Amino acid sequence: MTALTHPRLNRGMPHANRTAPPLLSNAQTTALRRALDHRLLTVCFGAGVDSTALLVALRAAGLRPDVITFANTGGEKPDTLDHLDRMNAVLDHWPRIDICRKIPLASTGYAELYGNCLANETLPSLALGMKSCSIKWKQTPQDQFLKGARSGPNVRAPHPPRITAQTTGQRIVKLIG
Repeated sequence: MTALTHPRLNRGMPHANRTAPPLLSNAQTTALRRALDHRLLTVCFGAGVDSTALLVALRAAGLRPDVITFANTGGEKPDTLDHLDRMNAVLDHWPRIDICRKIPLASTGYAELYGNCLANETLPSLALGMKSCSIKWKQTPQDQFLKGARSGPNVRAPHPPRITAQTTGQRIVKLIG
């Protein structure tokens, strides 16, 4: 099965005639290519339906991201982590999904979002309609993975596409599923 065909779309058809319709229309493919072709692309992969569909659409349009990241808050379900392995297998010849993780200072006493909530006797901010936990545990680690971090426990050099963007004056397009 390729990214462009799916057997369930062809139920009831004789085996020799099973051809799935394209996932994207010509207009959709053209629009994606016009917007994203020859751009530095990074995909923030959440491992859910939307971000998986985003990767499938990019593949169907013939667009290859330069970086694919996944933010692990430390409380991901085993099935989610298994899905990352399956996606890496499907996305052969594409960049592997890089797992990004916030490393708190040792003095905080916790290593993941759940420990943060217990130590501070709080709920994740999303429970209160805010996004600070997503920023702290997902957005910032993925940004630091790409841009680098100069100090602290998350110190690292910038990722090669970031260096390319800086030296050529290009902007990186960040796609979030």
